[in-house]
Amino acid sequence: MIPWQAYLDVALTLSVVLALAPVLGRYMARVYTDRPTLLDGLLGPVDRALFRLLGVSRREEMGWKEYAANLLLLNAIALVGRLP
Repeated sequence: MIPWQAYLDVALTLSVVLALAPVLGRYMARVYTDRPTLLDGLLGPVDRALFRLLGVSRREEMGWKEYAANLLLLNAIALVGRLP
C-alpha cells in the first residue's frame, strides 16, 4: 500500500505546476515575441555580455546544418564528460 505522503507529494507537485503554468506561459510568450520582461533589467546585461563573448548575433537564425553540427558537438562533449 502506498503511504499517504506519496499522495501528498504528487498533489503538491501538481498544484505547484498548475499554479506556475500561466505565469511561466506569459513570460515565455513575452520572451519569444521580443517584448520586455521583468527579468530584462537583471539578466539583460549578462545576456548581452555572453552573446558578445561568444560572437552570437541575437537577430540571426541558425540554419539546419549549423544547428545539427552544434547538436552533435554538444552530444560529443556530454559523452566525453561521462567517460570514466
